[in-house]
Amino acid sequence: MWRFPTFVPKTKPLTPQISVLLPVYNEPLSWIACAIDSMLHQIFQSMELIVIQDEPFRKDIEPLIRQYEQQNYHIRFIINSSNMGLAQTLNEGAGYARGKYIARMDADDISFPHRLMRQFQFMEQNPDIGLSGCQVVKIDENESIVGHSNSPLECGLLYKMARFVNVVTHPTIIMRKTLFEKLSGYRNLPGGEDYDLLLRIIDLGVPIANLPDFLLQYRVRSTGETVARSCTQKLCFKYVQRLYLERRQTGFDRFDASDIRAQIARAQIKYGRRQDKAQAGLVSARQARAAGNPVGASLHLISSFCVSPIQRAYYWDWFRAEAIRKWYGIRLSNPG
Repeated sequence: MWRFPTFVPKTKPLTPQISVLLPVYNEPLSWIACAIDSMLHQIFQSMELIVIQDEPFRKDIEPLIRQYEQQNYHIRFIINSSNMGLAQTLNEGAGYARGKYIARMDADDISFPHRLMRQFQFMEQNPDIGLSGCQVVKIDENESIVGHSNSPLECGLLYKMARFVNVVTHPTIIMRKTLFEKLSGYRNLPGGEDYDLLLRIIDLGVPIANLPDFLLQYRVRSTGETVARSCTQKLCFKYVQRLYLERRQTGFDRFDASDIRAQIARAQIKYGRRQDKAQAGLVSARQARAAGNPVGASLHLISSFCVSPIQRAYYWDWFRAEAIRKWYGIRLSNPG
């Protein structure tokens, strides 16, 4: 990966084309700095980077961001008065956005220098597309490459697969601000807010896409939040899917943030430990596969599948999505 200078020179104030939302919470300072540097060193400079701190009691982040802010006019820094969660934090940042497009970035990921240029060009050349993402290089905590994404590209396939899985990697998205505002931004879910937003875009019939380009390094954590939040994330995904089906049947949904939080609380009591073990098994399977050990990867997956019903539902959704991908590919290759 690239090693960036600590800061870049000041530039003149601008009216940006792209507003990048970057929430920070519990990430190490070195990761935050690398994420910011990767944005400030974009080839495309008609952008603003809106950094929103969602942990007001963490005192080591502000001095770092203020230094960037003083030396670069691209930076805008916001500190939440209390911990608001990701969805509300992103909405808060979007309220300050001046760009034609809203893009996402996470504080533990790294954007390649040509990311915004490539995504801006694509959106400008395809005015019907409301939201797009890209492919990612997966890295671990030590920035070693552990895999590459294979996200579907074509809108028709994305629509079909999105019934079962999230088909756009959240920190890679760029979307039209007018569309974001039409949907009133993210809904206040404890997880899966990006998946919910995507399905609501699909409800509007707005085309979506993924670029084939690898434009971001996506950090896959073997411990910490990825495992600890597994139960919440997967239950939110199922809840979002039910809302989607409800809208398809009735034209509206009965979204209730307190309802899904109550469901998660009950599931944590009943399945929390098993789900943590199941998610750890999935992480071990990915590590074994990256290490060239397919037998070990398969054993970890089988163990993970058997441990938790929440994980089994996740795998079944993934299997159905991949079946759709294969069927769609066969159909395209044999149109007659």
